[in-house]
Amino acid sequence: MRRPLLFCTLAAALIGAVASAKPAVRQPVASPIAGLWKLPDDNVVVRIAPCGRSLCGTLVSADKLKANPHLKDKMNKNAALRGRPLKGLPLLTGFTGGPSKWKDGKVYNPDDGRTYKSELTLTDPDTLDLKGCVVKPLCKSKTLTRVR
Repeated sequence: MRRPLLFCTLAAALIGAVASAKPAVRQPVASPIAGLWKLPDDNVVVRIAPCGRSLCGTLVSADKLKANPHLKDKMNKNAALRGRPLKGLPLLTGFTGGPSKWKDGKVYNPDDGRTYKSELTLTDPDTLDLKGCVVKPLCKSKTLTRVR
């Protein structure tokens, strides 16, 4: 007689736990490269952060923007996008992977209006290598340093 009562008590507790459980919400995972990074060219600063299931980077500042904060994306190949402000412009999109290498991304260069296939490699906690390719092996690399 004791067994059915124990079973009913356990079953009721389990049903209560399942009913009160909240559905799992998938949160973006913090990345070791999230934060501000600086390119040596023109003191360009990019903020890298999760965006959906990938990592993206937006333009925060640059020497040109300090001189004229109203600069537009005038070199964009798409004429409809040439009026976008450079500040806040997405430069890095679609990077997946980690924890030390992210692939399948794209880097947009507002100086020539072109987008390149790209990958990021964290060489140490404060150094990030960005490689952009027209087509492999036609690639260029830049080194970004973490802004503290």
